[in-house]
Amino acid sequence: MLPSIDKEDVKRAVKIGACNLYHACCHNFLYENSSEILSALYKSAFFILQAKYFDETNQYISSKEELIKHLDGIDKGILNICMDRKKLTAMDEDDLIIYYDKFISWSSVLLQSY
Repeated sequence: MLPSIDKEDVKRAVKIGACNLYHACCHNFLYENSSEILSALYKSAFFILQAKYFDETNQYISSKEELIKHLDGIDKGILNICMDRKKLTAMDEDDLIIYYDKFISWSSVLLQSY
């Protein structure tokens, strides 16, 4: 039998996820500048937002469409981009800077708060 997941496990998942996304986004921005990689990173943000919401409310929400109804601020903005991330692959480098900045700022705040 597997041990139960406790509050600290959820917090650790948010922090590790934010660390990984922050690192990957910075690396992509500096060395690859790939819109496809940025799109994939935004896709991964859903799982961190899901865990963060669970940590805050003790409520698990399995779909993006349902989770977005419960979010606000930058979290909602990140999930909106996640849900419409295909548009990122058609953008040029100058337009992508805004999305890198949002993502790096958001993951940085998570690192500081978790």
